[in-house]
Amino acid sequence: MFFTVAALASIVPLEEGFIEYMGLTPLSFGITYSSYIFTRTLFNTPVGRLSDRIGRKKVFVAGIILLGISTILIPFCKNFGQILLLRSIQGVLVAFVYSPATALIADKSEKSLGVGMGVTNSSLTLGLAAGPIIAGVLGGFVGFSAPFYVFGIMIVLSGIFTTFSVSEVKNGKKVK
Repeated sequence: MFFTVAALASIVPLEEGFIEYMGLTPLSFGITYSSYIFTRTLFNTPVGRLSDRIGRKKVFVAGIILLGISTILIPFCKNFGQILLLRSIQGVLVAFVYSPATALIADKSEKSLGVGMGVTNSSLTLGLAAGPIIAGVLGGFVGFSAPFYVFGIMIVLSGIFTTFSVSEVKNGKKVK
């Protein structure tokens, strides 16, 4: 969750780069930023239902790996239409990450739900705090594309790690 939130928060300090690199205006940048939030909001509940039906891990892993790939693709966008489409898709993919991840953590935190949610929220807020700093350093010293490549790779690796280290839960029950 840390890398997911860090990558999504990294957009903020790179606004100037988006404006220069893709020819966006402050308004079009704001629209692309909000498109992610709108699509995520629309898909949170349906994806939550899907994870109840087919399993949380399956939905999470698919979402996180595709989110990592979509993050790597950001520097390849050359105009407003392309980045708007990609950010909208990322909103859908983030719903595939957060909804099942939260449910999975709740399922696995049977006796210590408060601790599980506390750790999850700390990971999220740490990603919100660290993402813009890491993106600022990488974007400033390496180049505009670097934060997207680094975060994208880390997100994909976390999906692969989850595949092998987390057991599936479906309807609150561990599944093989």
